[in-house]
Amino acid sequence: MDDVPDVPDIPEELEDKEILFSGDFTAEELSARAELYEKINVAVNGYMNVPFGSWDCLTFQLREINYKIRLNELECRVSERIFAPAEDSVEFARKVKHYREEQLVYFGERDRLGREMWHLFRNTIGEKPDAKRAENRQAKFADLVLSLTEDITPEEQQTFVNNLENAYCPEGSPEGEVWCPIAVGWIKKSDVGAAHIFPTIAGQGNMVLVFAEGPDIDINGAKNGLFLPPRVKEAFEKFQIVIIPEDVSANPPEFEFRVLDTSLHSQMGTQDMTFNELNQRKLIFQPENAFRPSMQYLHFHFAVAMLLRSRRGGASDKLPDWVTSGLRGVWEDPTIIICEDLLLGFVQALEAYWEESERDRAEKQRLLEDDAENKM
Repeated sequence: MDDVPDVPDIPEELEDKEILFSGDFTAEELSARAELYEKINVAVNGYMNVPFGSWDCLTFQLREINYKIRLNELECRVSERIFAPAEDSVEFARKVKHYREEQLVYFGERDRLGREMWHLFRNTIGEKPDAKRAENRQAKFADLVLSLTEDITPEEQQTFVNNLENAYCPEGSPEGEVWCPIAVGWIKKSDVGAAHIFPTIAGQGNMVLVFAEGPDIDINGAKNGLFLPPRVKEAFEKFQIVIIPEDVSANPPEFEFRVLDTSLHSQMGTQDMTFNELNQRKLIFQPENAFRPSMQYLHFHFAVAMLLRSRRGGASDKLPDWVTSGLRGVWEDPTIIICEDLLLGFVQALEAYWEESERDRAEKQRLLEDDAENKM
């Protein structure tokens, strides 16, 4: 009998006494909950008023699922806080099981909708669009990317760190230490950060869209990361610095840093070196360990960084051919170079995500300040 994919269990309905009420939430949580319910209603109304199965319909459905996932996470946190004193109780176990199973159902639905949208979208990739069609395609792709963005969970982050340790720190490594290609040696794990190359906020769904499905396409896989000093990690994940191959013919390949944001030059990247001193510095991996990050992921990161730099400087969105030529191999067909309008759509989605995150952060800060003022 053919194997069939695992189907998540249907969550068992909570009893009346287990349902959360408004008094269980803090003022900030209650506000976030009301906002999510409002966004869910808007999404539902959106797909009810467009043709079923259309791009717009799938977009609204995907938004609904994403908001439900965030609502699930919020209610799960509140439940764990309320019932934490009785973690060994049957009621607590039932509630946690309910939220976990509900989340798995949502994840499965999000993946299904993402695949449907991708199948609709990919039919346009082979076309040579005119300016208007390219703009429309770019906007649709930005919407798709934005719909699939997600925050990494603590469990996923730990999995990522473990994968990096297994790949870059073989058996016999000093306990509690990892290899840092910047420090060129073993340093305490607490003194470095695990940096994602393909941005974690873009999520696994977007990674599959860009690089096609396969066993190695894992946003938390070791090929998608490096151990870097905290300040360098931050700049790398903000696309202010890039890692490019120094010698692709070498086996294994060799890499070096390039600092794109000149405002960083005088700032300290590590305890001993400024970013200017890091510029063009070669990454030194542990001797006798041939494992390296993915060239494909690094080049995609580089192209996104170049486009962001161009847009922030008010320059054209047109990238030099030498940038895009290295992206051959994405979009499933090795003969296709990534379309620039799609790359632009990806960048626009990241910018929109960052803007929304900054607004959310500012609003949370305002609520905290108002709450503190009211208590005075």
